[in-house]
Amino acid sequence: MAVVKFKLIIAYDGTAYQGWQVQKTGTGVQQKVETALAKLFPSRPRLHSSSRTDTGVHALGMVAHFEVPSAEYNMSSRKLALALNAWLPEDIRLVAAARARKDFHGMLEEGIYLAPSQFEAGFISTAHSAADIEQTCAAARKLFKAL
Repeated sequence: MAVVKFKLIIAYDGTAYQGWQVQKTGTGVQQKVETALAKLFPSRPRLHSSSRTDTGVHALGMVAHFEVPSAEYNMSSRKLALALNAWLPEDIRLVAAARARKDFHGMLEEGIYLAPSQFEAGFISTAHSAADIEQTCAAARKLFKAL
């Protein structure tokens, strides 16, 4: 069966979550993203991420990937990002989505994380176009130079 692989960059305010991973008790960010993916893809894809975070830790750039059967994929990467953000809570935002190479694995990528005291509520916003993503990345570079 042919599959399509996608790379996601996810930002979240971790205040309300027990870390990134799916949890037996409490809610992880991964669970929320996988629930949103299940609304779009019947195969209920699993995420594979660059890292995991502890309770209350935030991310500006959690890198993850998922695979779906090519028969289930019928939208552009831009529409995928918009559709996922429509199903995600306000404190979790998909910053970017793109098709990935067959050999890409989210676990081998680096993300950008912030301790709870370094994050302000309401910082995350949705990017609606490539220009928005470029502006968001430029702002993030300025932020990290200032730290």
